[in-house]
Amino acid sequence: MKPICIIPARSGSKGLPDKNMLFLAGKPMIFHTIDAAIETGLFEKEDIFVSTDSELYQDICLERGISVVMRKPELSTDTATSFDVMEDFLMDYEEDQVFVMLQATSPLRKAWHIKEAVDHYDTHNVDNVVSFSEVEKHPRLFSTLSEDGFAQDMVGVDKNYRRQDLQTLYYPNGAIYISNKQSYLANKSFFTPKTYAYKMAKKFSVDVDTRDDFIQVIGHVFFDYDRREKENKKIYRKGFKNLFDSQATCLILGDSRCVNIDIDKYVNYSQGGLTLATLLENLDIILSDEVREVFLSVGVNDLITNYPTDVICEHFKRFYTLLELKKIKLRMTTIGYTLFRETVKNSDIKQINNWLEYFCRDKMIDLLDINEYIAKDGRLDYHKTTDGLHFNKSTESDLKEKIQEFLTSDSAY
Repeated sequence: MKPICIIPARSGSKGLPDKNMLFLAGKPMIFHTIDAAIETGLFEKEDIFVSTDSELYQDICLERGISVVMRKPELSTDTATSFDVMEDFLMDYEEDQVFVMLQATSPLRKAWHIKEAVDHYDTHNVDNVVSFSEVEKHPRLFSTLSEDGFAQDMVGVDKNYRRQDLQTLYYPNGAIYISNKQSYLANKSFFTPKTYAYKMAKKFSVDVDTRDDFIQVIGHVFFDYDRREKENKKIYRKGFKNLFDSQATCLILGDSRCVNIDIDKYVNYSQGGLTLATLLENLDIILSDEVREVFLSVGVNDLITNYPTDVICEHFKRFYTLLELKKIKLRMTTIGYTLFRETVKNSDIKQINNWLEYFCRDKMIDLLDINEYIAKDGRLDYHKTTDGLHFNKSTESDLKEKIQEFLTSDSAY
């Protein structure tokens, strides 16, 4: 018997009105949960149910091809419990029916989280599986305050306090609940001595209850560079089509660091956020029969998007091979260092650059080490950057001059 999925979505939230439906990354927040459930492949679409009291929510959610259950009025009040809602929903199912409850307010939870949790439920002797996350602040640091504003429970707490010496604690993060009808209705709870805690990383575990929570989720989505690259593939392809010049013989292919470079005889196809991986997918548009030379300066976004260093090196190899087959000359730069950017490590950049120097020497590719002009002590010079990644106007101008000299000079080979 396949499991069923229930997604509660009451409309009466007072703290954050319509929190289940707030737009997040181009779609209502509840769609992130619906889509994750669909993506698992564990449920028939008609067995994914949204439980709501709102006809508007119903009309919107039905567009995903799933089912919607309209709640009874008495189950839509502030005093109605989740157990009341689940008990009514499960009434017509068999006693051994397995169900997965997913809260719409956990939009960062992925399909693979659900699959892993269900797999554990199916393969172990448990009553329930509930998702948990590690507590960030230990309760030892919590305190009540007196009427005069004094911390009551903190006396001496800082003496010999070391967080790493304390036992790790976890809390139910609200993302996943799994049980079966018989067990849940008998215990009236997901929490029994045989409740297994499926652990989830903090970054996937934000439960949206307040506006601050929602802003935090927006931040997580914005800085999910892997997701952004996948979603922006059509945008990049459209960008290359708009930039395409069938008569161009010399191209500049780069990311945002190269967008403003303007050099005679070269057509600049650079786009902000571009990865080498995306570039490879669009060579059919980029390389017309007229192209004779390519200047390449990319790589940092591949690291930001979490491509492994060995994969990035393989992408460079593939790029060179494809150009060689078309007898197109390749000139390129090393990857420029960054400064205080938590999404990329300079040690990874150095590793790839060392490999590039060896590879370019072996293949007789002209290589410009831009770090000679932008870096200091193995990192981007603070006085040459605006944000730790991009260059300031002065550095951009100096670098353009160096690149122009590089491109107009005789080949080292």
